[in-house]
Amino acid sequence: MLLFATGVYAKGLEEDKIDIVEKSNQKVIVEKSDGERIIINVDRPDFKDRLSDNLIKDIAEQVDISDNVTIHDIIEPSFCITIPNDVGFLNSKKNRFSFSLNAAQPESLLYRYEVTKKYTDRSPLAAQLIISVAYGKTATLKSSITVTNSATISGATKLPDEGLAELNASLNASVTYTYEKGRTFLGPSKGYTSRQYYSTRFHDRGNYIVRKINRITGNVSETYTGTYGEPSLQDPIVNWSRDIK
Repeated sequence: MLLFATGVYAKGLEEDKIDIVEKSNQKVIVEKSDGERIIINVDRPDFKDRLSDNLIKDIAEQVDISDNVTIHDIIEPSFCITIPNDVGFLNSKKNRFSFSLNAAQPESLLYRYEVTKKYTDRSPLAAQLIISVAYGKTATLKSSITVTNSATISGATKLPDEGLAELNASLNASVTYTYEKGRTFLGPSKGYTSRQYYSTRFHDRGNYIVRKINRITGNVSETYTGTYGEPSLQDPIVNWSRDIK
């Protein structure tokens, strides 16, 4: 069973327009429509070419104007553990946690299911708080913390199990990143009271159509529609921090 990890901190996504004023190996400066600027520091120089404008703007939406922000890691799929989507995917309105594909399925001899996905946008999910460290302190994780970026679907309450399995198989696999036990985190520099470490997950979102097709005639007997979200193949997880005054 796949469960969606709930974020604990989020800024509204319908905020002022954000423009990138400066972009270097050490920092990015963004400006909101009211003229206020946010400085986003970059932990490593090689991040510059991996920091898309959309990623920068998305992170800027999740912080306050007075924060000192630092991007620590851009986790790409090749550096994560991936988990194939379970055929018993959690449906938002009807709990069908599992079923056996080996069970007798008379309809499977007559029908097949075809999935069409249409991408609409890439969107950040609510940032997930990992740990908060006070000024002058160092904190060590007493247990591992895993961040999971899983696919989600809606509108599939009437979709038969085989169609649901086809839909799940069409979505990008879940991606996880683990902060291992014993990892240390530093507090903020002078002038700030605490540093909060976060992970933001990114979804590619869109609409889907699942067609139930007669294997003999090729005719479509039913169609099912809804929306989906799946881990972005560009930047599925970004680890960052905000220093708070």
